[in-house]
Amino acid sequence: MKNLFQSNIHDCCKAKYVLCKNEIGNGSYSSVFECKNSITGRHYAAKKYSKKLMLGLESMVRNEFKVLKQVSMTSSNILSLIDYFETDDSIYLVTDLAMGGDLFDKIVHSPHERLNEDDTREITYSLVSAISYLHSNSIIHRDIKAENLLFQTPNSNSILVGDFGLARILPPKEKLFDVSGTLSYMAPEILNRTMGYTDAVDIWAIGVAVYFMLGGYLPFDCDSDKETKHAIKNRLYLFEPREYWTGISSPAKDFIRSCFDMDPQTRPKASSLLQHPFLLSSSLKMSDSVENLLHTSTSPYKDQIRLILEENPNSSSHSSTSRSSCSTLLERARLESFTEGASSLGDMCLSPECVSTFTSPLSSPSVSRTSSFDDLIKMKEKIQVSVANKSARFYL
Repeated sequence: MKNLFQSNIHDCCKAKYVLCKNEIGNGSYSSVFECKNSITGRHYAAKKYSKKLMLGLESMVRNEFKVLKQVSMTSSNILSLIDYFETDDSIYLVTDLAMGGDLFDKIVHSPHERLNEDDTREITYSLVSAISYLHSNSIIHRDIKAENLLFQTPNSNSILVGDFGLARILPPKEKLFDVSGTLSYMAPEILNRTMGYTDAVDIWAIGVAVYFMLGGYLPFDCDSDKETKHAIKNRLYLFEPREYWTGISSPAKDFIRSCFDMDPQTRPKASSLLQHPFLLSSSLKMSDSVENLLHTSTSPYKDQIRLILEENPNSSSHSSTSRSSCSTLLERARLESFTEGASSLGDMCLSPECVSTFTSPLSSPSVSRTSSFDDLIKMKEKIQVSVANKSARFYL
């Protein structure tokens, strides 16, 4: 590992992060590296944007930053922004580290290059929960796809929704008209520039992701873009080859069909999808139980989870922990990891002294070290009140 920042300033010992040499992900304008907070020892993901490559596209970074700031540390299934700063050449967004890779890799590396229905159900519930939260806060993601759905641990079925570069804050009754996203996951109304579209496009994309998990291939993915667009506009898909779908339940297929409703007005909301029979099956199990979270060696919040459980001495078993309990526990653990050692010099969102001043497109009313820190402390207090008011119980 090496210092993240190279500067002419001699006092670089205050640099807060150490960056791994090998990238763990990349995109058209960015690369993702694992990094370590030199004060707390916590590991995160550092998304590095090249200013040269982003020339003229600054709004994309500004938008991702804006959305992440709004949703960070508010949902256990949404990637949280931990820190943000820039150097002369790059912009960095430091986020949660997803230790388990992405959904695309999970599918293609499965024994049959597709997932079983139980795993698909758990992943889908996690995904729909995250999208329901985003939509309730007037946020449309617009790029829901397997590559942007990350797993918190290698053995986990709980996802973190990432990559908010195309996300938008969309007030009620307003529509978007630009064509954005990944073609194979696009809803038909996106391809019709005259009618506009709403957050219903995320529901269509969920259907594509579920189809991909169960079938091992995308429902609308033809030899050419023209053919793919034709298939999407006319909803031309089949549950074939038959041997792939014979063992798939009717509720699972019905879930996909409901997501592929051609009319965005009647397409189900994410909140209603949570009540779909496919997600309410009695066979649903929580692979991310407290037991799993506590004993998974790669869990980034294991220490916090253990401490939280020790605060509940009257509990006797966590084998039957509910989904909501696990979610609340993970949320608390992430928060306490995020705020641990907040009094340490350079911790939290305090930009290292050897980093250049905030002159990037990451415009924010809080650009100083002090004001950024104060904002995060206020956010911490707000979330602590929210978590304290939850009634979930944890069983030892």
